[in-house]
Amino acid sequence: MNKEKNRCINFMKGICCIVIILMHCSFPNRIGNLITYPFKIAVPFFFVISGYFAYRNDNKKLLHKALHILKLLFVSEIIYIFYFLIFDKMQLRENFNGIKQILKIIFVGTLSTNNALWFLYALFWSYIALMVIHKFKLYKLSHMIAIVVLVVHVVVRSLVRDGSWYDDSYFRNFLLFGLPFVLLGSFIKAQEENLVKMFSNKMCLVGALIGEIMIIVEYILLDASDYYIGSIITTFFVFLFAIKNPKLYINKTVEFIGEKLSLYVYIFHMLGLYIINLIANFINVSDNLVFRWSRPILVIIFTIGISYLIDLVMNKVKNKSY
Repeated sequence: MNKEKNRCINFMKGICCIVIILMHCSFPNRIGNLITYPFKIAVPFFFVISGYFAYRNDNKKLLHKALHILKLLFVSEIIYIFYFLIFDKMQLRENFNGIKQILKIIFVGTLSTNNALWFLYALFWSYIALMVIHKFKLYKLSHMIAIVVLVVHVVVRSLVRDGSWYDDSYFRNFLLFGLPFVLLGSFIKAQEENLVKMFSNKMCLVGALIGEIMIIVEYILLDASDYYIGSIITTFFVFLFAIKNPKLYINKTVEFIGEKLSLYVYIFHMLGLYIINLIANFINVSDNLVFRWSRPILVIIFTIGISYLIDLVMNKVKNKSY
């Protein structure tokens, strides 16, 4: 089953791509947040996928994955540096500003010109950490620690986020966010046979629903904190449901986006947002309510279109190399 294409996972990846764009380019007002926050499993879902498929890979394969991510980061950083040099030098200076940058290096491990790229840096360092875990056979211990870290992360972050010293870099990094979710994925892989027997489809859906209710309750009580206990629960049950139903999907286009374009969408969605904003400023419609409601849709269309073109080019290059 694992060797075959899992269409349900690919479909969910497509949904998560769209959600990630909406998280950075949401619909206006509190309504926009209410649309986005119930789907706050998008980034965790991608980490879980990575951990699931990387479980017990030898260190040669893990290093190959890490180097692939590093190559993508190198190209991405060059693209964003080029953009900021032309259109937004102030933003470039801000991203490389003294103490803030030192904190990003310590807690995120990144020299990123674009904060949204933190996911790829976290994934890179997670693969490096998995090499250590694999070498010393620390999976069981790591799986137990990961769950504790995730829960403590959410609770502590919710309590301290209003402090004057608070910065996302303290929490949104590979050690407290990326790696624990990656290890959740490897835990699911390690216990797949038992988990599939233990939880029926109905139980998975009920579990995901309970997680969603918790997300909404936590959102209301904590006033839009970043991630929730409900996010962990929903991510676990949605992913397990996808594992149990590999042939289930709803839309081929969304499935295609998840299977072929997801990485490109993640890398280029912020560029799409910047370009749409540039055009809006140029034609003086940035504050127009119709534009503000249309902007997320425009960014989604633009980003998926660019990603599709890049995928076409990459496929042609691969075919020529053969």
